[in-house]
Amino acid sequence: MLDKETKVSKGVGYVTFAIKEEAEKCLQDGKAILNGRTLRVSWAGQKVRTLTLNGEIMLTELLTAIA
Repeated sequence: MLDKETKVSKGVGYVTFAIKEEAEKCLQDGKAILNGRTLRVSWAGQKVRTLTLNGEIMLTELLTAIA
């Protein structure tokens, strides 16, 4: 992920797995190697996004990801 203003890497990225078991296998060690670099891997937190119109809640959705 890049900083919006500086365009410099934040050192953070997100990966989505199609199969939950593959994600769990990756997470067993808590780290992985990519291009010779050790990566720390963990479940990403859940976020809730709420859309409002004139102060009235129109939509609430749960956003989840694997980091």
